[in-house]
Amino acid sequence: MGDGPGVVLFVVWLALPPLYVVVIGRRYAQQCAESAYEAVWAREELRQALDDLRAVPEPAEPVTVPLPRQYRAEPSAPPGRHRLRTDRSVLLARTGT
Repeated sequence: MGDGPGVVLFVVWLALPPLYVVVIGRRYAQQCAESAYEAVWAREELRQALDDLRAVPEPAEPVTVPLPRQYRAEPSAPPGRHRLRTDRSVLLARTGT
C-alpha cells in the first residue's frame, strides 16, 4: 500500500485552506458589491427626496403645534421612604410572629 493515502491526505490538507479562502473571499466580495450597490441606491433616493423638499416653498407664517400639558403626580410616600417599604411591626403583624 505504501504512502499513497498519506500523501493524498497531505495534499488535501494543503489544498483545503486556500480553496476555502477563495470560496469565502468570492462570497464576501459578492456581498460587498451588493451592499455598495444598495448604498448608492439609498444615497440617490435621499438626494432626490432632499431636492424635492428644497423645491417646496417655506410657509409665510411659522406653524405652531400646542404641546400636551404635563401633570405631576403627587408623591404617595414622603421623600426618603419607598412607598412599598413597611415598618417592622406591620410586617410582624402580617406574618403572625
